[in-house]
Amino acid sequence: LIAEARKKRRRQRRNAGGVARRERSSSCPTEVRAPMTYYELLGVPQFADHSVIKHAYHSKMKSCHPDVCGEQGAEMAMLLNEAYALLQVPETRRAYDLT
Repeated sequence: LIAEARKKRRRQRRNAGGVARRERSSSCPTEVRAPMTYYELLGVPQFADHSVIKHAYHSKMKSCHPDVCGEQGAEMAMLLNEAYALLQVPETRRAYDLT
């Protein structure tokens, strides 16, 4: 039963054309505005732990990755990468919080 479900999902993915042909999502950013903080960008509170930040990063990247949204998602993806890189390391996060 599980194997059949997997086969069905694979067929659906193949028929949909994968990421390259996926329809543009309405959640793609039409315009990127600079957030006040990286926490705001990710939509998490400042006291959020690493797992919450990681989940927020992956969720946002799924919706605005350049492969999904094209050029309009590229700038947002770069901002998300920058925010996650800084906030995932405890030392750089502490330094960021102090500024």
